[in-house]
Amino acid sequence: MTGGTSRGRFRVVAVLIACAPVLGSLVAQSPAGGADRLETLTVQKAKCTVLPNEPAVEAPQYAQNIGAGGEAYGWWCELPHATALPSGMVADHRSVADLANLYALFNTQFAPKPSLPADTTTDPGSGASSPGLILEVDVNSSTIPAKHLAYPPKLDGGTKVKINKRVTATVVVVGHNVTVEWRYPRHGVPKYLEEVATVALVGTDLSKATVIRVAASVRPD
Repeated sequence: MTGGTSRGRFRVVAVLIACAPVLGSLVAQSPAGGADRLETLTVQKAKCTVLPNEPAVEAPQYAQNIGAGGEAYGWWCELPHATALPSGMVADHRSVADLANLYALFNTQFAPKPSLPADTTTDPGSGASSPGLILEVDVNSSTIPAKHLAYPPKLDGGTKVKINKRVTATVVVVGHNVTVEWRYPRHGVPKYLEEVATVALVGTDLSKATVIRVAASVRPD
């Protein structure tokens, strides 16, 4: 991966803009009350699968040298990914954004399963919206491992929450947008994932508790 995009705190905004057809409308239509007042949904196990038209990225050469596979689409599921999702929600889009210093953001967008027209009960003019999730993984994508990882600026404000025994994440809630971000551990994970800098999960029209539960499920295959 190459590119000169800044690694500043543009990421959540950039992801929301990139997914404007789905999430942009959700932000505009979110009812008042904030994420803490939304219903906490049931979270169920989910598999990582290849999506139609997703970028055919493979693991960087340094990662392949220490155990990662070399399949054209295999890097998506070897990177940290959601292994549990709210009931009825699936992955529906993936993209890669190049960053400065040969880092890249690997983004996966999740949305409710499409319903047949006969099953549609929401009035398009009612202002109702569907939930959405975006998972982004910030990783060194050069051909060689970095001596020291370059981390983006931390989220401003927010609260700390432990999503597992070793990881403490920052949670920021703005209206119905919930962002959970953490530095990926460099120990106790497959060696080829030691170049992952941060992981962030952005939920829209989902409760904070639901987004945190999904964040806690994020791991590689």
